[in-house]
Amino acid sequence: MTTTAQHAEAPTLIEHLATFAHAVSPENASDPATRQAVLCLLDTIGCMIAGARTEEARKLYRAETETHGEFTHWPLEVRARLYGFLGDTLELNDLIGGHSSIGVVTASLIGAGEYPITGSALVASVLAGTEVTARLYDSAIGHFKPYSQSGSVMVGYFNALGAAATLALMQGLDERATAQAMAIAAALTGWCPAEVIFGQGGTIKPLLFGAIPAESAVRATAYARHGLTGPIGLIESPIGMMASLATTFDAARIVDGRGWLITSPQRKLHASCGYTHSSIDAAHALSLTADEIRAIESIDVAVPEFFREVVGKIGAPRSANDARFHLGYVVALALQGNYPILPEHTLEFARELDHGRTRDLSERVRITPDDAVGAGASKPYNVSRVTVRFADGTERSATCLSPRGAADNPMSEDEVIQKFLRLVAPSLGDDGARSLADAVLQVAEASSVAEVADRVGDAVAAQLNED
Repeated sequence: MTTTAQHAEAPTLIEHLATFAHAVSPENASDPATRQAVLCLLDTIGCMIAGARTEEARKLYRAETETHGEFTHWPLEVRARLYGFLGDTLELNDLIGGHSSIGVVTASLIGAGEYPITGSALVASVLAGTEVTARLYDSAIGHFKPYSQSGSVMVGYFNALGAAATLALMQGLDERATAQAMAIAAALTGWCPAEVIFGQGGTIKPLLFGAIPAESAVRATAYARHGLTGPIGLIESPIGMMASLATTFDAARIVDGRGWLITSPQRKLHASCGYTHSSIDAAHALSLTADEIRAIESIDVAVPEFFREVVGKIGAPRSANDARFHLGYVVALALQGNYPILPEHTLEFARELDHGRTRDLSERVRITPDDAVGAGASKPYNVSRVTVRFADGTERSATCLSPRGAADNPMSEDEVIQKFLRLVAPSLGDDGARSLADAVLQVAEASSVAEVADRVGDAVAAQLNED
C-alpha cells in the first residue's frame, strides 16, 4: 500500500497521465497531431449520425426516453450513453489506441454542449484524451492476456481514463482533480466482458467501448470536483487494472510515450470488427471469378493464435451485431466482390446470407492459428492469410499484413471526409452533410463549440424520432 510520503515522492501512473494531459495545448501540439484529433471528431460524429438510423439505436432511445423524458432534458451521463452507443453500433469507429475515439469524442461532445470552451481547447482536450488512452494500450500491446483467461476486453477500461481526462480538461479541473477523475472513472466503468463482444452477446455490445466509459467520466469528473477520490494507483497495482488484463506492460510508455501516437492512426474502412479487416482484404485480393467461386471446396484463414478465439464463430450470424464479428461471414462476402464491407451488409445479414453463395462459403471457412503469418507486421491483429482450395485440387492464397486504414496503409484525409459524407448524407442530405463536415473540420478556429454540439444532437434526435 502506498503511504502519503511515498505517494509524494513517486507519482502513480495515473498522476503521470494527468500531468501529461494538462501539458497538452494548441501551442505545443504538432500540427499533424492536432489535425488527426479533428479527424477523430469528424469520423466518430459520422458514425454516430449513421448509427442513429439503426433499429438497435431506436430501441435504446425508446428505453432511455421512457425513463428520462425528452432528449433535450436528459442528464449528461444518459446522453453520453446514447452517443457512445450510436458511434459504436456499426463497427466503423476508429481503432486508434484500441478504439479511443468512441470514448473520448463521446465525452467531448457532452462537454462541448455544456461548457463554454473554444474550438482549439476542444481539439486539445480530444488530443490529450486520445493520447492517454493510446499510451495505456501501447504499453501492453502484444502482452494482453487471452480473452479466455481474462474474460475482459481492455477497451472499456482504457477509454474510461481517456474520456475522463478529456472532460476534466474541458471543465478546467487541476492536475490533482484530473488524476482523481481518471481513477474514479476507471473504477466506475465496470466489467467489459469479452463474451458480449466476441461471443453471443446480443445487441448490448455498443454500450461497452465508449458509452459506459464516457458515462463514467461524466460522473467521475463531478465526483472529483467535489472532493471524492479514487484508486490512484490502479494501473500499476499488483491487484489492479494491468494485472487483470495483461501479462506485463511497459510503464515507460505510459510516462514518456513515443511521440504523438495519434499521428499513426488506424481507421476503419470496413463496417466490422477490426480483427476481421486483414482477412477481408486478403480475400478481396484473390479477385476470384464467378466460375472460381462456384468451384470453392474449402477456405482456410490463418490468423495469430490470440485472436482466433474472438472471430471463430460457428454457424451463420444470428444478429446484425453477431455478423459484424463473424469472420467466416465477412470473408464470404469479400470473396464475392463485396468491398468494402458496408453497414447494410450486416444490418441486412439475413438477406445477404441467402444471396449468392454467402451462406455456403461462410460455412466452408476454417480458422487456423498461425503466429508465423504475422512476421513483419506492425500489429498482430492486422495480419491474415486466406487460402482457397478448389474442386480440382488447386489452391490460391493471399496474405495481408496491413489492411486499408491501418497505420502503415492509412486512409487519406480526403477518404476520411468522403466516409463521413457517405454516412451522414442519408440523414442530412448532401448539402447538410457537407456543411457539418466543414464546421467540424474548421472547429479549431471556432470561438465556441456549442453550435457543432447542437447540430450533432439535432441530427441524432431527428433520426431517432423518425417513424
